[in-house]
Amino acid sequence: MRAAALPLVRLALLAALGALGGVWTRPEPAALLPDGRPIGGRLRVEEAPTNPALRAELPWANGATLYGWGSVRLSARPREDELTVRVIVDAPAAQRRWARECEVHLAGEGGTVTHRASFAGRPMEGGASYDAVRIELPIEEVRRLATASGLDGSVCGDRLVLGPAQLATLRAFVSEFDDLATRRRPSRATEATRAPEDPLAGEEPVLEDAG
Repeated sequence: MRAAALPLVRLALLAALGALGGVWTRPEPAALLPDGRPIGGRLRVEEAPTNPALRAELPWANGATLYGWGSVRLSARPREDELTVRVIVDAPAAQRRWARECEVHLAGEGGTVTHRASFAGRPMEGGASYDAVRIELPIEEVRRLATASGLDGSVCGDRLVLGPAQLATLRAFVSEFDDLATRRRPSRATEATRAPEDPLAGEEPVLEDAG
């Protein structure tokens, strides 16, 4: 077949597909944050012989932060404590904005959650601030929030919205929590790559220069 005839063949194939009611398209790439993290968040199990740690990170859009988003970080050891989830909500900023104590509020179809949170941040190089607050939530509250199609609320006066992609990760966190807490079986590996160090483990996150 001559090269000049190839475009005509492609057009004929596309016309045939159109007649069948379908068109070939490239699959859409997964939505990613500028640093390569999935917009829907990540789930990780840190394996241990008797007491694995379960962690999740849910990004949330916040234009007042250094990078335009912060993170909701959940941590639990369901075989040690099957009732409680530790949560840090962070928003690294050019200068400290959040008070030592403030309120975290979330609302969705499953109900509302309001808690007083304590500051868990620290200064960063160059005068910036790792603004973060810490709360503990009963797993029943987390489970109820995870049933929502979307959550809208606030943390220390900043609006906090979690959409379907983030909530899919939250539901996976709850499912993994229940598996570890009650079924006592080996956990599913849900994260292929190493996630950043989590402030819940006592490590200061390494953040690049905002400039």
